[in-house]
Amino acid sequence: MRVMAYPAWKNRTIQPYNWLLSTALAGVGMEVEEFSPLAVVRRPPDVCHLHWPERLLNHPSLPRGVARALGLLAVLGWARLRGSKLVWTIHNLGAHDAFHPRLERLFWKLFVPLVHAHVSLSPAVERAALDRFPALRRKPGAVVPLGHYRGTYPDTVSRGEARRRLGLGGTEPVLLYLGGIRPYKNVPELVRRFHQSALRGVLLVVGTPDSDATAALVHAAAGGDPRVRLRLEFVDAAELQLYFRAADLAVFPYREIANSSSALLALSFDCPVLVPDQGAMGDLRDGIGGEWVRTYAGPLTAGELEAAFAWASGAREGRAPLDDFAWETLAARTVRLYAHVAGLA
Repeated sequence: MRVMAYPAWKNRTIQPYNWLLSTALAGVGMEVEEFSPLAVVRRPPDVCHLHWPERLLNHPSLPRGVARALGLLAVLGWARLRGSKLVWTIHNLGAHDAFHPRLERLFWKLFVPLVHAHVSLSPAVERAALDRFPALRRKPGAVVPLGHYRGTYPDTVSRGEARRRLGLGGTEPVLLYLGGIRPYKNVPELVRRFHQSALRGVLLVVGTPDSDATAALVHAAAGGDPRVRLRLEFVDAAELQLYFRAADLAVFPYREIANSSSALLALSFDCPVLVPDQGAMGDLRDGIGGEWVRTYAGPLTAGELEAAFAWASGAREGRAPLDDFAWETLAARTVRLYAHVAGLA
């Protein structure tokens, strides 16, 4: 079966999810190609597998957003007419930046009817998606969670070595935020709450802000607190292990969250995580275990950070149990949906 994924391979250095899934799909016999409008028009694939179509709307220019959205819809309409099956993995229920609400409403009104099948990354996200887009209830779907990243990045340093290389003490509490820094990820609020807490350790904030304004908000929240260490830049893949191995707890304080590759990344380095009780996070906690994933309801508070650190300091045996998040298993589930939609099963 010939599959064009949007994207398939090209975002590997930014988000290896698609590369890992495409590699696993190829391993079970799928012919996976990068989505290209010209290639779709010339030779429509058996399946167009779409990830994050809403990203086309995450641009402040309305004319550009309109052109990109209508261009994708036109290509997908052509592919559907030529027999391609359209599968949508629902990473989010809307564009994070919400630059163009009216355009976005029109986009979903036209996009969802084109889709033949949908993939949700957790049962909770599936329920939310069916509520948000009732037309999906008439289409086949599958729950295929995010996979783990164990073995994807170098992982050779011990906790002690990681802390020495980062200039951290051997026993001080270390909390970590690592990932892209955008308004909805709520990083300044994390910094403020840590500043208010009684924790005597360090908060590491590592990642690339989406704008100078966002970076300024993070710096302002830190307010010169020596316990807050900022590295507001892209971190090379080889350095990820230093931060996750050094940390006692990774915190992802998003205002809104459906799924989180960052949480799976932290768990792949056996670093416990604190996340809002939203979207797939409750399912992640139940699937991996409450000793590795802690959720909180409502706004993040200094007290929650203190309680979460005490929780994270508890003893854990072995590594985070990620066998159910192996890419080979997830690829097999995806192929079953492809086959069903194509009328092969």
